[in-house]
Amino acid sequence: MNKELITKKKKIKELLLNPASLKQLQMVLPDVGITKERMVRLMFSALNQNPKLLEATPNTLFNSMILAASLGLEPNTPLGHSYLIPFRDRKADIMTVQFIIGYKGFLSLARRSGEIAFISSHVVREGDAFDYQYGTEEFLKHIPSDSEGEITHAYCVARLKDGSSAFEIMTRKQIDGIRARSMARNSGPWVTDYEQMCRKTTIRRLMNYLPLSIEVARAVAIDGKQEIGESANQELADIIDVDFAIEAEEKSVEKSKLANMAKEANRNSGGSPTEGKGLAPEPGVEIADDTLTLAQAALDAIPEALFIVTKKRLGIKKEINQLTDEECLAINKEANRIADSENNA
Repeated sequence: MNKELITKKKKIKELLLNPASLKQLQMVLPDVGITKERMVRLMFSALNQNPKLLEATPNTLFNSMILAASLGLEPNTPLGHSYLIPFRDRKADIMTVQFIIGYKGFLSLARRSGEIAFISSHVVREGDAFDYQYGTEEFLKHIPSDSEGEITHAYCVARLKDGSSAFEIMTRKQIDGIRARSMARNSGPWVTDYEQMCRKTTIRRLMNYLPLSIEVARAVAIDGKQEIGESANQELADIIDVDFAIEAEEKSVEKSKLANMAKEANRNSGGSPTEGKGLAPEPGVEIADDTLTLAQAALDAIPEALFIVTKKRLGIKKEINQLTDEECLAINKEANRIADSENNA
């Protein structure tokens, strides 16, 4: 990995583990069994699986995490709930991240809404017995054959809890027309999981007509915008009150003054002037996964000199991987107080 990507990886790690970022993540997570710790680990895993995500602007990666978290959908896992796709914005000449919902993700959201008794989606292949009719006596009949012919149609059928039902059918040509407008048409699930994307496309279209929850309506809007490369900032603003146009960054700290304070603190405690947080720095996010707890890893975003001074003032002599959650919280609060006082000096 070249030096530029190592730097970007560290910056993304600091952004994701920043206490303010973790707080926002906790705020948006629905009660579906996904914790903020798991969501952060999934993001680290996505970065390791697809290093091209490192080339994207950190704020678009963070935004994608917030979108996935707010819908309770795990990104880039075998569940196929959602995907983070790197995409180059040629107009702005930057790499961004597109958050795309998978068909299983839409099924999960629909069932979670409480309005759906049954929902299913399938593809129709050459050789299948397939018939349908619209109008006053609508019906859909599909008997799959044993052959694995080309996909000709895809459909979604849903039955609401009040007993009413609805279905949506799309031809291969209509589906490919949707794919042609997608910014991720030549990468990600459109290439690796075409059948699933055919199903997802019909589900999303049917959801436009069903009386589902606000959460599902937002998911449909987000997915539609993201897939054609439009910003989902309005949907993000509806989730939490934060300016997503600006990257979340720590307050700047006067390095030379803090460095001198750190050296003095170490001399007074008998430590080496270069003694740091107790762990050799690694050029990646992996250390947060296995070596440290989430609370400990969040401290890694604190500048080295400030960390040393803060521990000295609090009388804490433990290494970072020995700290309790309470001690981590105390260090974070004191570090912020010291940084604020230095900035206002």
